[in-house]
Amino acid sequence: MSIVPGSKIGKFKLQNQLGGGGMGSVYKARDTQLGRIVAIKILNSQYDYNIENIERFEREARTLASLNHPNLMHVYDVGIEGSIHYFAMEYIEGKTLSSLIDDPNYELTQQEALRITIEIMAGLRKVHNSGIIHRDIKPANIMIENTDGRAVLVDFGLSKYAEDSGLTSAGSILGTPDYISPEQIEGIEAGYQSDIYSLGVVLYEMICGSNPFTRDSSMQTIRAHCNFTPPPLRKVEPKTPKELSKVVEKMLLTDPKKRYQSIAELAADLLNVCQHPLLTQLTTSPGPAHRPESSRQPENDSARARSNTPYKHYMAQAPTIKREFPFWHYFSGGIITIAVLLLLTAVYIQKQKDSTAALIPPEIKAYKLPVITYTPEGDSPDTDGIINPSVIIQLKNGQHLWGRVQDGIKHNHLIIGLFPKGKAEYGLDDIESLIMADSEAVAEKLPKAEDIFKNSYLYHPRSLRGK
Repeated sequence: MSIVPGSKIGKFKLQNQLGGGGMGSVYKARDTQLGRIVAIKILNSQYDYNIENIERFEREARTLASLNHPNLMHVYDVGIEGSIHYFAMEYIEGKTLSSLIDDPNYELTQQEALRITIEIMAGLRKVHNSGIIHRDIKPANIMIENTDGRAVLVDFGLSKYAEDSGLTSAGSILGTPDYISPEQIEGIEAGYQSDIYSLGVVLYEMICGSNPFTRDSSMQTIRAHCNFTPPPLRKVEPKTPKELSKVVEKMLLTDPKKRYQSIAELAADLLNVCQHPLLTQLTTSPGPAHRPESSRQPENDSARARSNTPYKHYMAQAPTIKREFPFWHYFSGGIITIAVLLLLTAVYIQKQKDSTAALIPPEIKAYKLPVITYTPEGDSPDTDGIINPSVIIQLKNGQHLWGRVQDGIKHNHLIIGLFPKGKAEYGLDDIESLIMADSEAVAEKLPKAEDIFKNSYLYHPRSLRGK
């Protein structure tokens, strides 16, 4: 039977070819019974009689049929038409991630790269928790839907159950050279860490625009995975957050035992890079399962609904990347804050000075103080005129001081010997007025002088300037 646009396979009428790989070709088709558009994957004719390839093709169909997740391709039907093996799957109107990376007119931002990675991680969690390893994670196997940007992992042709060792010929290497893990190259059985490694290469390429392992030949590329350590993302793309650079470095470690052992571990570290609703869910994911063959059955409709529900409203939701503030940012920010506060304080003080004129009696400035002396009890009377007059000082803040003037006025400052003891110095700008009197005059002018005394600076010596 010839396969051309317009021909019919089962209930599906082929329209045009969408692509093709080593084993199969994919066509856009219409389901004549349900009226919906699907994608049909058909095993290439040269493999029709190769039992191993037929088994691998059928395994891909069974694997996809057993999984249901918004970030995984859905299989609708599997069948054989004559000698043609095929399966019908979800048709995604969109582009492959590889075409977006290679498009010079499309800018793939770090935020979008992280979103795509997180969505593929969500799909891989479903795959790994079903005991399945994809083994061929690469941009060409990631579709980006046009409508909402949903990232979908496709092509499970190389997938296998973790506990199985079949379908790999001795000495053969399965996987794409640019994204294959070192253990697959060395002939060691692929594990969940192998998918995480390949996803790390994809993330590196999305951010930097090129694959760090790609060389002139496939053999050189394969060797690079085992012998070459890519430079940290932060050195290639300086705007990359430091924590993201560390995450990718760990994803790309040659030794699978030193890599992330599960999607949950990877998600936990990505939470230090960005915030996204799916990441929190992925960190609480149970470990990968190893299910016996008898339990590998497609999920029923209710199970599929439960699988889809938590994720639908997260599709194409951009993650929030945490901003970094190096030490010098904090230091310079603190210096600027202090400088601004000092400037505001200086302006406030100057305004206060400008708004309140010093009400100092002219006689004081001219050293013509009244010759009325007062000495506290126990001191010998001082009769040297203005040297030690008794005063009550009213400051501009409304508080009062009671004491004796010492050494007159020097450099616009007045030195006061406080009563009963202590010493303070005040600038004339801080003084509202002076009252010169002896003890009787004080009592006469201010009947509540004792109360003034108790509320004065004499009871708060730490407030005295120059003490």
